[in-house]
Amino acid sequence: MPDDAWWFSADDTDWEQWAVFGEMTWHISDRWDATAGYRWFKRTMDKTYFVQLPQFNLTDEGISNPSSDEKDGFPKFSLAWNLTDDSMIYGLYSEGFRPGGTNRNRGIPFFPSQYDADTLKNIELGSKNTFLDGRVRLNATYFDMSWDDFQLEVVDPSSRPCGSDNAPPAPACGQPWQKVVANVGNASSKGLEIQFDFAASENLTLGGNATWLDATLDDDVEIGVLVPAGSRLPLSPEFKGSMYAQYEWPVDWFNAHNAWIRLQWSYTGDMLNQVEPLTLADGPSPQIKQSAYDIGDLRFGVDSSSWSVQLYVNNLTDERAVLFANPYEMDYFFGRSRVTVNRPREFGIRWIQRFGR
Repeated sequence: MPDDAWWFSADDTDWEQWAVFGEMTWHISDRWDATAGYRWFKRTMDKTYFVQLPQFNLTDEGISNPSSDEKDGFPKFSLAWNLTDDSMIYGLYSEGFRPGGTNRNRGIPFFPSQYDADTLKNIELGSKNTFLDGRVRLNATYFDMSWDDFQLEVVDPSSRPCGSDNAPPAPACGQPWQKVVANVGNASSKGLEIQFDFAASENLTLGGNATWLDATLDDDVEIGVLVPAGSRLPLSPEFKGSMYAQYEWPVDWFNAHNAWIRLQWSYTGDMLNQVEPLTLADGPSPQIKQSAYDIGDLRFGVDSSSWSVQLYVNNLTDERAVLFANPYEMDYFFGRSRVTVNRPREFGIRWIQRFGR
């Protein structure tokens, strides 16, 4: 470990996971299908954290956090009804999880060093359909997901000076600034997804998809500032969607038999970078509303039986979309900001060669 660094941090993590899973489908009749499945897992994780800093120095041997050890099982059930050969409705109930773990704690934080797995209960009701002799495909799904012990990455409130507004009681105050993962209560994510494809003619195909989402906390959460129930979960746009149009025609160019051009466009609504409603006055980790953005791509291709070539332009308008405004690296404290953006406009040629039959 360097002895002349003003800041050095690292961690070493060992984890092991076992899982057993399977599912079975019963074709009850020509129109009805039932499916049942189950997944069991066992997971352990050990983490050792090293840090060098003029204040709150740790030992060269690091701090070994308590082991995370968990096991659980989750079922899945679905029932599908084929109304006709071209239309089906289904219902699905499933459960899932995100594994727990250990934070890289320093000092005496407000949140515990370990966080538990959060579990998800998911209900889906959907329909899959084709119309006009297969020229139109339309799928729709309503989903309702409930999270228990929702995991959320937050700034630990113990960094607030003792005696200041919203500071936890001693000794969990005046501690090193750090972000942690915490179980903050319950959350839900409800929405509707629609997807369609339409063969408008022998040459032209249209399609698109859309998602309406309502993802919120179900409980009030006190994490240095009150986050009320109903607050939007981070990185959860209320709407996103995309559309495409592709036109194909036969050609006789250099043994090629088909040419096509495709235009696609996507839209993503505004999002929050974090759930805590903090401002710059509250510290170095403000809540930022990331603006909505849309991105378009254009492709032209020629295909033969043995090769394909494509000319493409990605991000036609050279949009600089903010994918994540990072509130955790102290940049705002020093009057700066750090954001992750999408790739700029790209031009290119792609060649695909097929060998053998």
